[in-house]
Amino acid sequence: MVSIQKISKNSFGVYIKPNSSLTGAYRTIFISSIAFICIGIA
Repeated sequence: MVSIQKISKNSFGVYIKPNSSLTGAYRTIFISSIAFICIGIA
């Protein structure tokens, strides 16, 4: 699930969390892949 929250006129917060169908190792893989992509962009 992706949620976007407007913090100020030019700032937004993006919240990403896996659906409840992802459990155990699949949830870890999902979060790790998102973190890897974010670190790669930064």
